[in-house]
Amino acid sequence: MTATLLDGHYSLSRDSIFYSPRYDKLLAQGYSELYFLNDSLALTNYLESVETLPAQIGYYGKVKNENLQYFRLAGFGYGACFALDNQKAQKSKDFILNAPAWSKGLIIDLRSNGGGDATDLIAFVKMFTPTEVNWGKRRYRIGQGRFDYGPWEPFVISATPGAYSKPIVVLVDRFSVSMAEITTMALATLPNVTIIGEQTWGGQGPYISEPSEMFLGGPFTLPNGWAVQMADFATKYNDDKCYEGIGFPPDINIKFDLNAYQATQTDNQLEAAINKLK
Repeated sequence: MTATLLDGHYSLSRDSIFYSPRYDKLLAQGYSELYFLNDSLALTNYLESVETLPAQIGYYGKVKNENLQYFRLAGFGYGACFALDNQKAQKSKDFILNAPAWSKGLIIDLRSNGGGDATDLIAFVKMFTPTEVNWGKRRYRIGQGRFDYGPWEPFVISATPGAYSKPIVVLVDRFSVSMAEITTMALATLPNVTIIGEQTWGGQGPYISEPSEMFLGGPFTLPNGWAVQMADFATKYNDDKCYEGIGFPPDINIKFDLNAYQATQTDNQLEAAINKLK
């Protein structure tokens, strides 16, 4: 009954049972979830001089045998890293804003990134915006009805003096969700950015983790005990299209080759990013 909902954040859960029609659909289409794949492969075969981020949300380093930087985020909470370990977090920021002289460009890997803290639009994305970026629109609920939304408001990220200006490739896949998609959409407006990989998940309408009267949203529990999660506001890209339930398309569409990974320990999407920048 709910399988055709566009809301990419919609899910049902109870005890150890979790149901997401979007997740089931993508698996049925043959897409690979890479949480357990590309991290170990990148660390072993493709990177050197690797540094980790606090709270295990990612890592960064130099691509082996290439003058390229690599920055992996498995989830968003980058801003919170500065409170956890300011020295380690600041070092990662310097890696971007004070890019090594040898660097020809940067790969930002957001594949299988399940999203997270929306304040990373400031903490992370602003490191790449030398001028103000108006990347889309959002609108909030103003009532309980299906179409009770307020007016569209611009989604703007302010400029950062000294922002990273070298060529960038953003890697995404079908399991790049929520904040990973919003980040991709914002970065896609920049002239030095290319998006490579697969169409994203299709859940750009962020949700609130606790019930909220202010936003007329948040999760709720049905009388039978099932917990329901839904998005709390709608999002559009600056082409005036809504990609909710669809996914944001890459500039270069390359499906992850699971067979090649299993047979030869190669990552065809990451190699495409390297070839684009070197």
